[in-house]
Amino acid sequence: MGSIHRYHSIGKHNRNQLPPKPEEIRKLKPDLILVGNYYGISLDEMNTIAPTIVLDRDQTLGSRLRTLGQIFGKEHEAEHWLIRYDAMVEYMWEVCKDAFVPGETATVLVYDNDDRLYVMASQGLPNTLYHANGFSPSLEVAACIEQGEAFISIEERDLERYVGDRIFIISATRDGYVDDPTSYERERSWMESPYWRDLPAVCNGKVSHVGQHWNMEGALERMHVLHALPELLRNPTMVTRDDKRI
Repeated sequence: MGSIHRYHSIGKHNRNQLPPKPEEIRKLKPDLILVGNYYGISLDEMNTIAPTIVLDRDQTLGSRLRTLGQIFGKEHEAEHWLIRYDAMVEYMWEVCKDAFVPGETATVLVYDNDDRLYVMASQGLPNTLYHANGFSPSLEVAACIEQGEAFISIEERDLERYVGDRIFIISATRDGYVDDPTSYERERSWMESPYWRDLPAVCNGKVSHVGQHWNMEGALERMHVLHALPELLRNPTMVTRDDKRI
């Protein structure tokens, strides 16, 4: 769809920096501002800096790209990218077919900086994993998806109900972008509980640790997952190339 020039990310390494402060954005002298509707930023204030477009977090990747294509007169390019992406998804699962058993279930867990455990449902990495030629959600997660839940918070004792044959854990500690060093110890502590240790996926070595970018909904992140997932499925406990710690 073309190149992005002078791209600058604010708050990438620290979620405490979000939402970005208007004065920090103003320093960048942007020609255009794209902002998610979940940041609670004043649209009037942003428009004093540069024209601002608010993107709906509940839109699918396809819907967002088509919206941007319409705004920038790039409808053809947006459709071409989506067609290419869908073809790459089919190819990726064909490549991966010997790396898992047909009918396997998978669950995506998020250990957040607030020390809470979340199960992803209709948002993030599950949108890649749950596929006719890929994984299925567990029954509990499938029910959450049916109810339109993007994710839910659970307790350790609920893990057995929600997890599938494989587990993907997403946390900031995997990127190394954590200000509080005790975050690593807190994350390890719940993994030492019997609720975790006795899970079949844990006992069978089918747990993968990945960084937060794996759970993002952007086009670049989705493409990254397509390229990285085959190797991860064949080596579930590997340290992914761009993750800093295990």
